[in-house]
Amino acid sequence: MFDALVESVLADKRQAVQQAKEEARQEWEKAWQERERAWQEPARATRQAQDRGFWDRDRAIRQEKQEGARRLKQMGVSPDIIAAGFGLTLEEIERL
Repeated sequence: MFDALVESVLADKRQAVQQAKEEARQEWEKAWQERERAWQEPARATRQAQDRGFWDRDRAIRQEKQEGARRLKQMGVSPDIIAAGFGLTLEEIERL
């Protein structure tokens, strides 16, 4: 009888320990995932900023080309020459 009681208590303790281990493992996994996200976030933000920067830079370059082409067009320079000089298409020059 006493042995059965001891075995029952030990079984309950084993189950409680197993449950505690599982909860600790889940908490550890959650903390690990949060840490990974935290490490990746600055890299993601940096990539996004770089992408925006490159896009803004490309847009600025295109605007400068168009402005230069527009001035030459107003001066009466041939669209073929403007296209060759600025790397724009004839259609883009006609729209200016």
